[in-house]
Amino acid sequence: MLLHLVPRLYLAHVARDLAVDLVDLTIEPFGMVLQGGRDLVVRKPYPNKNYLAGCRKAGQKAINGVLVELPQPVTTLSTITRWSVDAEVVLTHHVERQILDADFDLISDHMLLWYGACESLGGWSSRWPKQPADRRDMAPVDLQPRMDLWAPEMGGLPQQAWRRDRIEKGMILERAESIAMPTLESGRLFGPRAKVDRYPERTDAFHI
Repeated sequence: MLLHLVPRLYLAHVARDLAVDLVDLTIEPFGMVLQGGRDLVVRKPYPNKNYLAGCRKAGQKAINGVLVELPQPVTTLSTITRWSVDAEVVLTHHVERQILDADFDLISDHMLLWYGACESLGGWSSRWPKQPADRRDMAPVDLQPRMDLWAPEMGGLPQQAWRRDRIEKGMILERAESIAMPTLESGRLFGPRAKVDRYPERTDAFHI
């Protein structure tokens, strides 16, 4: 099974000039640790340059996320991502993932891949699961896991029941959140939109 993770950090415009690095990314229950600088780098694959994303340290292109080959299907998965800001502050992001089914061979927390697509883009049907009432009308940009540097009053995401933050002096030092995810057809990741959306290639996958 393939796992597509998108470690993301939102800085907001007031912090765009800060130096940000990935310390490491831990994937449980496998005990896999990917190190920043050795395995991973921080780049900006989105039009909105306030977003930083982790990708494999390979080439110069900003890639949308990290691909990992899992040894077997899973029903739960957790990650811990640590970010270094100006080599002084470490931010810690915990994400618990519940996998809702075992129908296909890809898990991705990039929620745009969950949508249906027209024939020219693969002809995929929607894989969006039914959302709890408190998330039903929210856009993917607000649901997809991400770390924020600043508290809500300074541009970060608002507090939610599934998202818990430890804040000091307006900075989010630690965040824990949860997400329920469907499995997807891996062709969504490697199909016609792959280069446009800067998805990682299968050959870029880490192996546990």
